[in-house]
Amino acid sequence: MKIDKLTLPSGAGYVVFGDPDMLTGRDYRRMRACITNMDHIIEAQSDMALVMAEALVIDWQVDYLGNPPMLPRVNPDLLDQLRIGDARALEAALLPAVNHYVLGTPLPEEATDGDPLPPATVSG
Repeated sequence: MKIDKLTLPSGAGYVVFGDPDMLTGRDYRRMRACITNMDHIIEAQSDMALVMAEALVIDWQVDYLGNPPMLPRVNPDLLDQLRIGDARALEAALLPAVNHYVLGTPLPEEATDGDPLPPATVSG
């Protein structure tokens, strides 16, 4: 699975993601720990997307975070400083990978009529 480069909707920059196949067991355990109650799966998916962003953002330019901002793996708090549209776009870019690697749903291009589909993503 490849996650395409994201141009931020604010126009303030871009995000480049690494290969999700390079996620580690530690990353997986941190993402699974976000699931405390299946009744709150949407919140858990958002939290898992933040954990995945920490692991997978390999380059980014976000003008309002300084030039160049540290990567989320160095300073995860920067993810909380993204403008809402940019934060939603980042989450939407990562949700198919979260759903596949953590929740076991098929990738959208692999889904068949009998497969459960990943929950809808938020558009920005």
